[in-house]
Amino acid sequence: MKSTAKTKVNLSIGACSSIGPHCVLHSGKLGENVTVGAGTIIGKNVSIDSEVSIGAGCLIEDNAVIGRNVVIDSGVIISKGQKIPANQHISRNA
Repeated sequence: MKSTAKTKVNLSIGACSSIGPHCVLHSGKLGENVTVGAGTIIGKNVSIDSEVSIGAGCLIEDNAVIGRNVVIDSGVIISKGQKIPANQHISRNA
């Protein structure tokens, strides 16, 4: 069977980054040394700077921007277009 599907992926992942199992990444940019926990969904046109840790089961909605050196705990939802400045720790109870 011959596949005729054409894909255009607009996603870049920086060096030394780690993507856990069962993740969905649509499009955008992940910097260097980014860790994405299992089952996390990253929407379209998301920008994640370097040195970021995202816990398991997170949802990063479309057009979100996450600054450098950010820690996002498991299960956190980052809303569409939300901007997280550098050096933040985001928890579910915030």
